[in-house]
This record gives sequence, C-alpha cells and structure tokens, in this order.
Amino acid sequence: MKIIKTTKISISILMLFLFFARCSSTEPEIANPTAEGMKILFIGNSLTFYHDVPGIFANFADLTNKQLFIGNSLIGGASLRDQSLSAQTVNLIFQYEWDYVVLQGGGHTAAFPEYFDEVLQAAKLLKNFIVSNNPDTEIIYFMSFSAPDSVETYLTGLNFDEYQTMIYDGALKMADSLDCMVAPVGAAWRPVHEGRPDIRLYNVDGIHPSAAGAYLEACVYYATIFQESCEGIEYYGEISSDIAGYLQQVGSTTVLESLSLWKIPPLSKYLY
Repeated sequence: MKIIKTTKISISILMLFLFFARCSSTEPEIANPTAEGMKILFIGNSLTFYHDVPGIFANFADLTNKQLFIGNSLIGGASLRDQSLSAQTVNLIFQYEWDYVVLQGGGHTAAFPEYFDEVLQAAKLLKNFIVSNNPDTEIIYFMSFSAPDSVETYLTGLNFDEYQTMIYDGALKMADSLDCMVAPVGAAWRPVHEGRPDIRLYNVDGIHPSAAGAYLEACVYYATIFQESCEGIEYYGEISSDIAGYLQQVGSTTVLESLSLWKIPPLSKYLY
C-alpha cells in the first residue's frame, strides 16, 4: 500500500494559479500510480489528521488483504472553500484517477441553514475538479460529530443532541444536493457518546477526536467504502482490544444497516 500526505497550509485566492501549481507540484512522485486496487483521497482538516484516521483505515485494509493507494490533503482549520482554493489540494485531485474522494471540512457549518449554500458551493467546486479528472470517482461527504466544547455550542446554546441532529440533517441534505455518499461518522458517534461515557471520543480540547474517536471514524470509512464489517480485525491502534471491538461493531452496523440512507451504491466494480 502506498500513502502520500500533504499537510502544509498553502491557500491561493487566484484560481488561475491552480493551473500553474499543477505544473510545479511539490508532491512526491509515486513509482506506479496505476497499481491495481482502490485509490482513495482524503481531503480534510484536523478532524481527520488527529490520531491519523487514514492510517488506521489503511491498517484495516492491510489486514484484510485489500490493495489501496491513499492520498491525503489535510490542512489544519481548512473549510471546503479553503480546500477548493488550495493549490496542493487541486493539484493532488488531478494527479491520480481516484476511485473515492472524501470531503471533510464543512459539516459543522452546513448544519446551519443560513450557511448551507456557502458550503454547498465549495463542495460543488471540488466535485467539478474531481469529476473532470475522473467521472467515475465516488465522492463521500463526511458527517461530522457534535463537539460539546466548540464555538458553535457556546454561541448557540445547543446541547449535544440538538447539534448532532442539525449536523445529521445537514449532511443528508448535502448528499442529496451534491449527489454523493455519506460517511455517517456523526451517526455512529451518538450511541457511543450517549451510551458509553467511559469511552472518551474527544481529545482534551473537547473538539478533536481522541484515539478512540479517530478509531471510530476509520471504522465508519471502512464499512462505507468496502461495505463490509470491520469487526474482528486485529488492529487496535492506541486503544484496548475491548474498546476497539465495541467501536468496530458500532461503526460497522451504523453504516451497513442503512446503506440506502447514506446513498451508498452497490459495490460491484472493484476487486482486491
């Protein structure tokens, strides 16, 4: 498996620059970019790079003999608009023919109706880049999780359940508007947060995922992309095997019991 990462902050406000940036990329060259297997690109921010969610996902895939090529453009604090204006992100989109591209970055904002269209326009711009590069790419929209110590909760007075419901509704509306899949991380987060308070899903800042939260994210991605349970995979990352087993079960069932709700099409075109 090959994994490439970009984590520098490089935001351009000139769209013309994106074309020239493709010609002067600092991305490492990969020896065989047409290797068999899925090519998956994660576009996001610290909600994805805390505790290395793509790395956990990659370990799951390795242990189930799946051949993958993973790319990351993870920029701290970046919104989807920032990503659509990022030379490194757009360059990476056009560098390989991705099978899946994950869009993470607008989930909290899209929960509020007054900001939904702003997020949607940025997501549409990214989608235009993605499908112009490869019309067969499947786009996955990240359903975020309610963060009890976030700015939004302080300013609005929303509790966890109220805010998570808004995020849930916003993600489904985004999937309909963008005609894409949903990775229902927030939907998996809710039963763990409410039913297993002994499992801390948040980092000490109360906003970013902890090791357990990142593990749960990776479980959801695994079930979303491969349409199979990750239960029984003997990779536990930074958490205990007991907690990992529980999170594997929650992440897998959240996805697999509602494939049509998450707009996940039948998996038929990939062989591992």
